[in-house]
Amino acid sequence: MDLPAFLSVAKAAEIMGFRPMYVYKLIAEGKLKALRPGNSRLRIPREEFEKFLAASTARPIARVSKRERGAA
Repeated sequence: MDLPAFLSVAKAAEIMGFRPMYVYKLIAEGKLKALRPGNSRLRIPREEFEKFLAASTARPIARVSKRERGAA
């Protein structure tokens, strides 16, 4: 995967298939390392992100629409 040196929380969430709030939770729990350069937004170093992906057992939950639930 060709990733930039630092990822935003939104980009990391998009790649993992999670919502950004879950990524913030992972950072707060110390499960995913991130930096806050100066007073700017959180940035996740590529190396830390790749380590997390390699070690992670977390998987996104498939979102099912009401229509799909009714058809099952």
